[in-house]
Amino acid sequence: MKKRIIGIAASALALLVGCAPASSSSESSTKEPTSTSTPDESSSEPISSSDTPISTSSSSSTNAGISVDDWDGIIRVYYRGTDGSEAGKNIYVWSESMAGLEYEFTGTEDGYGVYRDFDCSDPTFAGKFTENFYFIIKNPGTWSGQSSDTVVPLAKMAAGGEIKDGRRWLYIYAVDGEGSDIDTFPTKLDALGDNITTTYLTSDWSSIHVEGSAAIDRLVIYGLSTEYYELSIPEQNAQLQNFLICDNKYEEDLISVDVPVDGGVDPQTTYRVTAYFKSNPSRAKTKYATPYRLYDTDKFASDYTYAGHDLGVTYTKQATTFKVWAPTSARVRVYVYDYGTPQSLASKDDPNYGQLDYRLVYTLDYLGDGVYGKTIEGDLEGKFYQFNLYYDETSHLSIDPYAKASGINGIRGAIIDFDKTDPEGWDDVSFDPLMSPNDLTVYEVHVRDFTIDETWNTRNKDVKRGTYRAFVEPGTTYNGVTTGFDSLKELGVNAAQILPIFDQDNEERTYDTFDSDGNLISHYEPTYNWGYNPENYNVPEGMYSSDPYDPYCRIRELKYMIQQLADAGIRTIMDVVYNHVSSVASHPFTIFAPRYYFRYTEDGYLIDDTGVNNTVNSDRPMASAFIVDSIDWWASEYKMKGFRFDLMGVIDTATMRKVKDSLYDIDPEIVVYGEGWTGGGSHASSPSDIANVYAKLRDNGKGSVGVFNDCGRDGMKGNTTWANVTPTTGNFLDSLAPSSNSIYNAATMYIGENRDRKNSGLATPPEMTVNYISCHDNYTLYDQLNYQLNGPSSAGADHLNAIEATVASTAMLLSGEGIAFIHGGEEIFRTKLMKRGDPLFDQFVDTYGAASDGTSSWIAGDGVEIDDDTWLVRNSYMWGDAVNSYKWDRKYQYKQYFDKYAEAIHARNELIEEGYLGHSESEVNSGAASLLSTIRDGLPAMGAKFLNEDGGQVISLLSGRVIGGNITMPLGQEVAKGSYEIVYSSSLNRLGQTIDLGDAIELSRFEALILRYQGGSL
Repeated sequence: MKKRIIGIAASALALLVGCAPASSSSESSTKEPTSTSTPDESSSEPISSSDTPISTSSSSSTNAGISVDDWDGIIRVYYRGTDGSEAGKNIYVWSESMAGLEYEFTGTEDGYGVYRDFDCSDPTFAGKFTENFYFIIKNPGTWSGQSSDTVVPLAKMAAGGEIKDGRRWLYIYAVDGEGSDIDTFPTKLDALGDNITTTYLTSDWSSIHVEGSAAIDRLVIYGLSTEYYELSIPEQNAQLQNFLICDNKYEEDLISVDVPVDGGVDPQTTYRVTAYFKSNPSRAKTKYATPYRLYDTDKFASDYTYAGHDLGVTYTKQATTFKVWAPTSARVRVYVYDYGTPQSLASKDDPNYGQLDYRLVYTLDYLGDGVYGKTIEGDLEGKFYQFNLYYDETSHLSIDPYAKASGINGIRGAIIDFDKTDPEGWDDVSFDPLMSPNDLTVYEVHVRDFTIDETWNTRNKDVKRGTYRAFVEPGTTYNGVTTGFDSLKELGVNAAQILPIFDQDNEERTYDTFDSDGNLISHYEPTYNWGYNPENYNVPEGMYSSDPYDPYCRIRELKYMIQQLADAGIRTIMDVVYNHVSSVASHPFTIFAPRYYFRYTEDGYLIDDTGVNNTVNSDRPMASAFIVDSIDWWASEYKMKGFRFDLMGVIDTATMRKVKDSLYDIDPEIVVYGEGWTGGGSHASSPSDIANVYAKLRDNGKGSVGVFNDCGRDGMKGNTTWANVTPTTGNFLDSLAPSSNSIYNAATMYIGENRDRKNSGLATPPEMTVNYISCHDNYTLYDQLNYQLNGPSSAGADHLNAIEATVASTAMLLSGEGIAFIHGGEEIFRTKLMKRGDPLFDQFVDTYGAASDGTSSWIAGDGVEIDDDTWLVRNSYMWGDAVNSYKWDRKYQYKQYFDKYAEAIHARNELIEEGYLGHSESEVNSGAASLLSTIRDGLPAMGAKFLNEDGGQVISLLSGRVIGGNITMPLGQEVAKGSYEIVYSSSLNRLGQTIDLGDAIELSRFEALILRYQGGSL
């Protein structure tokens, strides 16, 4: 329910009532954790996220309810929006082991709203909602208008449940809450009537603010401190009055009250606010005051910022120390398990089924600065753990946000000895010196895509496809041509940028479900995703390991992959996603410090700068520290040699500077670059967008942060917006007479320059510029060019002109200054097609449509239709192996053009070694790299000149589209006349090893040509 606007000064409405101080657990400085070898308790009872003694509830229902154990009943979700806004809304549901699905509401309830039933005996939902029900409310077919993620513990809805026609029914009454939140209740009676619309601790730390939907008759507030949570339920009930802050009745018609607290408020105390309204003075409504307005105060930064770098688990054979930052918790406990698989995910046939949830429980000490800790004596290697955080009279079970290893599905952290994860020779991993980031040729690749297709491995069938181990499996071929790792080595790149490999929010298991007669119901495989749905930032993803249940396995196999790449001279660059998470409500960030890690509006709505309805608030100290600590972990433990930041534009420049500086101290050669844009805006104090990167993240003595050259990309192939394949801004490759603007935008990649930013007055050093034409999150370069050059109806078949354009444009990029970036698979002319018959076909087609705001400027969707049975896929993030896998038979089919790719990379490496490439900004400005003076409007050709210290000269040229015949490129006075060695040509038709240059040169269509002057020093 939205806040009511009050036309009277707030000071006239707020009644100030003195209160007794709540007990505080805050400390002025951090202490050392105490040691113990004795648990507080042990238990083998199954647990859930609501495993806690609760003596009161926000619900006033007295219905005894039903059991939700082994839930296979029906869940009916009712939804009532503000002022009838539920009309036209859909519900999107998911679980820990089920990808999200969108549904319409199917019924209406008089006096409430709409509803839909979810039968948990149906194969779609069977075994999916065992503890929690996850949903958002949204506009149909788009991510706009969505609520916050809502997690409903089934146990909390049990009071309103019933048995009807032999089935258990559970009811969730959802109503719009504060901001984008959804409030849920177990009964209709609880959901209706006047409510507390908001209550919070004021930013001056002095009082509790309460607002209601109508005049408040009475307020009762309890301050439930650590001492309260340490009591048993009978003791809590008996001693509750000891925690009473105030019990006040109001004669005035007040809907807003500020209640002062003697000694000030404490974020680690739960303030239970119960209101009675004049409309129904006998009915209580309860809400907990939120501490969120304290987060950005100087006092919070001073008293609750931890400067250490040891959060999480510190293991030795003698003892294990647990430390967590939980500034709003009154109590924190750690659960230690023998097994990493929760009972809820296991089959009852598992011989350990009854022991999977057995745990030893230890209570952590408060150490100050918002940190709780405990040292447990003895060797805990191989154990698993979770933390249980107590606030709002609920316990919140979660994996450690700093966990570095985990069990299946990333639910329980694992305690391991990292010395046992190193492959033989790990300490000897080394590389040739990297003189400059300009020396890198980066190959972007997804672990699963690279080896999942049947054409990858026709020899050794024992290696599990789509895994870390398969990624570096040698000796794989298709019809005599190398595939996979050997093909990557043949290509000759020196860096592999791996799409996200930290633990994502997905199902890692392969399993079957059966009915009571033992008949197979469904077979489940790990859910495909690119990985931009982060869950556990410091844990490798399990679906890429040969055994996701074994916490050692995923780590060892990832390290082995990195080691084998290193042995081949290939540095590993990690694609990281610190700008958003998969699900705010269930993420450890929210559980450990609600709303601290994310950006919200003043009205309580999640800010969406990322396109996925949440944005990490890197401006806050502990969020920034988490990013830096996490990056340092991957660099130091896994020998990562670079990091690509997804949507870097939503992260503040101060955090990015800390990242680069910290990495420099680990290894000066580690590179950092990212997307200098956002998914919709940036609320960072100083966003790391393209302009700020070039202006504020230059080399300060510890290196610079790089950024993708979107201007060069758009100049070369045009900018595509959403599902539109045809570029909206013009381009070089598609035009018979390209504009000088598009030519120069593309050509300045030769000199490592982002022309848009250079024209706005910013220097754009080559070592900060990542030149690229395509990457994972748009149409493949070949698909787009094939569509543009040959038309929609022909884009499902291969065409030579698109192949030539793909090779030539990439070769041009490779012959320039700056970091060179290639989208993996372009060397085999990768195509992504969704075809009828694919089980995801209909779901994919449903993503396509006009913009939700009714404009015609863009088209929503993950692809575009070629014909009735085929779609070209742009955003393939979840569309499975058939769309995304490398089809290695295409290498066999187009091997001679693959060779042209490899030759272009070899030529780049040769030019770097000879000093023609790899120049600094000052060297480029001094003429070491320059564009040819004869580039002109309407001529589909471009070129550049490069000099080395010895006075040698190299010319690099690129021709564009032509119908019949060749293109004549004039050459100016800056180009030495005489004999040139042909270093490289992308054309199969150019013969010979030398060429004489005069005032012009003939180029075939889509030809990249690199020439080295033979006439001596200039």
